[in-house]
Amino acid sequence: MLNTHAEKTPRREEWAGMAGRRGQEVLLSCYCREIASPEGSVRLRPRSALSYGPRGDGGGYLLEIDLPHSRARIVVAVEAPSSTGNYVYCSPAWYQHHGRGWVVADWQGLSRLLLRELEARFGTEPQWELAHQVADSVAVMTAILSGRAAGRDTAGPYVESEQGLVFGHSFHPAPKSRLGFSAEDVRRFSPETRTRFPLHYFAVRPESVVQASVADLPTTELMRRDLGTAADVFGEDFVPVPVHPWQAGHLVSHPAVARALQEDRMRYLGPLGHEFFPTSSLRTMYSPELPFFYKCSLHVRITNCLRKNAVYELEGSLFATRTVRALEKELGGRFPWLKMLEEPAFATVGLDGDGEEVRRDLEERFAVILRESLPRDVDDRVRVARVAAALFGTDAFSRRRLMAVVAESAPGMGFERAVENWFHRYVERLLPPVLYGFFHHGIVHEAHLQNTVLVTDHGSPSGLLLRDLEGFKVVPERFSALPLDTLTPAARRAISYGDEQGWKRIAYCLFVNNLSETVSALAGGTERLERRLWDRVRDVLVDFERRFGTEDSARRLGPLLAGAPFPGKANLTVRFLKKADREAGYVLVPNPLGRVPEVSSWN
Repeated sequence: MLNTHAEKTPRREEWAGMAGRRGQEVLLSCYCREIASPEGSVRLRPRSALSYGPRGDGGGYLLEIDLPHSRARIVVAVEAPSSTGNYVYCSPAWYQHHGRGWVVADWQGLSRLLLRELEARFGTEPQWELAHQVADSVAVMTAILSGRAAGRDTAGPYVESEQGLVFGHSFHPAPKSRLGFSAEDVRRFSPETRTRFPLHYFAVRPESVVQASVADLPTTELMRRDLGTAADVFGEDFVPVPVHPWQAGHLVSHPAVARALQEDRMRYLGPLGHEFFPTSSLRTMYSPELPFFYKCSLHVRITNCLRKNAVYELEGSLFATRTVRALEKELGGRFPWLKMLEEPAFATVGLDGDGEEVRRDLEERFAVILRESLPRDVDDRVRVARVAAALFGTDAFSRRRLMAVVAESAPGMGFERAVENWFHRYVERLLPPVLYGFFHHGIVHEAHLQNTVLVTDHGSPSGLLLRDLEGFKVVPERFSALPLDTLTPAARRAISYGDEQGWKRIAYCLFVNNLSETVSALAGGTERLERRLWDRVRDVLVDFERRFGTEDSARRLGPLLAGAPFPGKANLTVRFLKKADREAGYVLVPNPLGRVPEVSSWN
């Protein structure tokens, strides 16, 4: 027993060390992109040119970061240059304060150092909320790493990808923060621990249910059908409303819900029906046997926001679904590999008697949206679906997954050629339909890595599923698929973007969140390969302009092809200043497309 305990202890320390290192890396990435690079206070130098800094940790370059308000300097080893600032870190950070000796920084020390610099820069009081989120993110990552070892096997590559985002967003200061979850909640409900569980159900009187559907049945009937024989418990006097298990505990303690339970306007039945896999968003649930994902409200602050389904988002999901249907024939004819997953139904609980504000609040806490499941022709043998975010990380988990897929696509082919060929097929499937939707129909779809599901055929990119219509927006002056005046004023405001706002969101999601991460993961620190991959992006954009170009697309894509910077979302700054996520600004991210393309044998 003593020996067993001695063997386990270093493993726990190793997990905590990995989580802390990742916490440090994302803080550095955010700070460099949003503050140091725009101010010119970061430099990349060959390691051999400097006589100080970390030694023996690998990496041929040192990143130097000045903190002028703190009179401090940070250095960290990185694997190679990156044209977009997507560095692979090879050492802990070291810092020098007021010209004193160099000291190695753990994640807590680096967090304090950077937050103090931001406080001085912006003239704010100490930002304890963000410090708490950073600490929570590291604690969650530690729990995830330990929990994965005890989790059950997943149900094939798709679920494995949904539950494989161990470290999360590379440019968010607290990518795994889940404020509201206890340590036990993290273990039970985090997808990364390879968990699964049934939803919990309330039986609700029909007159207290708010629902809408553009599917073949009303929402509550769709949910009865999914429950099978378990639905018999509801009888004729009640209808089912499912919620996330954590949310169920949150709801039963609400005074208005407790009163409705006491008055028999609803009943809490606990877990029923199929087991679901929580997906990468935590609150969207997947069961391979069912025709719908269930996107539940979850009153937990996950990274930036409380993850509840706002009332205007319920209305917007049906409007977006009708838009997808209206354009399906045209888009399917031009881009047959593309599918946007519909969200054709929602249901929630509307309790009268406690005022409009309480009613609206409860509607958002109970709300569930049904999202179309994976196409039936996607299986786990030949045609395989995977969440793109699980492929294109810089961590060892993602890289092993990605390299296995690329190798499957080109047996016997040289590595760089296989990577280039694979990436070109990916970009061909991603860019044209999203850009076409924006320039020809005024549609903004947030095709970032977590919303992009890649379908491969024998490893090679063959299809693309775009999901999560919460981020679906329209530019009214170019949108004519459906009349916007059918929406309520709140829903119309939420779904409408100005042209500049829409373009920045499209460009950020495609070129910064998606393709910059993808290139970094595939190139693996090889500068020559990184350059050739960006040349493939250029090829696809030039071809798009030739086939589908408009005056608007020339105005937007022309400057990008000439090297105008990409817009990058400022996740650190918006969190530090305690602003809503929708108020996040953009910073300028270097764009490698303006370079003269490398001469190659590419056909």
